[in-house]
Amino acid sequence: MEPRPFTRNSLSNILAFDLGKESTNNESLWLAVLHLSSVFPIVFFALLLWSWKKDQSYKVDKQGRDVLNLQLTMAFVLFAFVMVFLLLPAAAFMMLGMDTRADPLGNIFTLLPPLPIVFLKIFIVYQGIVNAFRSVADKPVRYALSIPFVK
Repeated sequence: MEPRPFTRNSLSNILAFDLGKESTNNESLWLAVLHLSSVFPIVFFALLLWSWKKDQSYKVDKQGRDVLNLQLTMAFVLFAFVMVFLLLPAAAFMMLGMDTRADPLGNIFTLLPPLPIVFLKIFIVYQGIVNAFRSVADKPVRYALSIPFVK
């Protein structure tokens, strides 16, 4: 839904953001690139692309925030996962003097951690590809499980 011109001009003046100068040249291309950048675990690429194009298009600004929120959320989830499932059991085994290579229970802990990382990566790739197609088709994009860090 597009806002009325009066509303757009009022918001533009209050926010000091020129909503009237939306550049739709290659907008769908930049949106697709932005969403596909979430496939790679490098937050800086999406951040650079968003900061470069956010003033030129409202859609790039809004959807770029969504991409950044997903990437930051997944980075925190991955960090928490590594802390809880990799470092804590390893520290516990070392404190107990257990060798994870000789202990069958330790082998389970060394085999299980990659599975959630693989599922997390599949989820991120799926979200990026689906939202790239949704943005090109001018449909609303949704990133499930993302925390709104960038508002």
